[in-house]
Amino acid sequence: MVHFASLQFHPVGQGLFGTGCICAGHDACFRWFYDCGTSSTRKLLLDAIEHQQHGCSCCPWCDTAGSFDLGVISHFDKDHISGITALLDQKPPLRTLLMPYATLAQRLAIAFGQESDLHSDIVQFCANPVSFAHKRWRAQRVLIVAGGARPREENAEERNVEPNDRVGQESGPIQLVVSSSDRIDQEYDVDGSQNDVASMLPVGSQLTCRRGSDALWEFRPYNDQHLANALSEDFAAGLQSLRIGLLMGDKEALGSAKALYDCTFGNSARARNEISLFLHGKQMGAHSGHFWNRCLTYPRLRAAWLDTVLSILYTGDGFLDTCQRYENMQRTLPVHDLVVLQVPHHGSRHAWHRGLGSKLQPKVSIFSADPKRKKLGHPHREVFSDFRNHGPYIVDKTHRFCLIGRVI
Repeated sequence: MVHFASLQFHPVGQGLFGTGCICAGHDACFRWFYDCGTSSTRKLLLDAIEHQQHGCSCCPWCDTAGSFDLGVISHFDKDHISGITALLDQKPPLRTLLMPYATLAQRLAIAFGQESDLHSDIVQFCANPVSFAHKRWRAQRVLIVAGGARPREENAEERNVEPNDRVGQESGPIQLVVSSSDRIDQEYDVDGSQNDVASMLPVGSQLTCRRGSDALWEFRPYNDQHLANALSEDFAAGLQSLRIGLLMGDKEALGSAKALYDCTFGNSARARNEISLFLHGKQMGAHSGHFWNRCLTYPRLRAAWLDTVLSILYTGDGFLDTCQRYENMQRTLPVHDLVVLQVPHHGSRHAWHRGLGSKLQPKVSIFSADPKRKKLGHPHREVFSDFRNHGPYIVDKTHRFCLIGRVI
């Protein structure tokens, strides 16, 4: 069983950097991060990275300066991924990277809409994310989440079966077990060379942290690909002749793709798709924990202590702006009894619909934003008000959030 756990959101201003950890004993800790980037000053990001290496640890066994077992990219905006290279620098290899599926045309439209330098990390990553993640971030495995939704299948862990009722011993390191996977397609690989590193996760897949036969924690990803804006057919068609060169790292092909983008969209338009990978994480088993909010500074967050089975929903810049999109999401993800919610898109009114707070009913609602950035104004007043009875907490340039505790 899990003995210690923590969930943290770090102060990076207008961006997002979340980390988590579960520990089941000596040499049995599992660490993850969800996004790491900001559009505020880079110093904020570097300070947050430094703090997570030496700061809030959930147990005496956890090596916060060690490797991450799982890294998650919600989408390809700079304010969510600009710090990943710095985060992983001089660390042991990243064991698994999780990201949403997007076509080559969609990825490059996002990259060129943000960055003109063809040598930048964002352009290089979007052109060939598997190769970049494997070589630059030293990711040992890359999992790409297919888009769509389907009804969840209830399993023994979700029904909170006691871990001691299962056959097997709790021993050894924690392993991340994937329920099912497929080969990646030609939007990521042209010659099969990436199949040893990368695979596709079908809709409805689960990732379970196991120690021996004991299921400790479960992740469920959800990629709402209906949010992808339609791209120009000319741009997508024009990239077909460049695909092999782009995926093989040809610099001339990348330059031609950028010229095609400029010709198609011009300087005034920014082609964007709003794909964002949701990730639900939940402690397995019926054992509740005693969790303490180490960063309680807001009177609206009424309880410093929470006695609960821990769960979290990361949303990145996802959209839950209609009842239909909410229904699609909750068909795939078990969002009942939610403890921590990262409110979509920094608390933007454009990613939310009225009453969302009462539907999700989290105990803590995290807004990762810079309220002083007047042009954006995140979080928007009406969104913050909608979560007023659900522990609203703003993680900005100075306030961090750290929920740590011990499972009873």
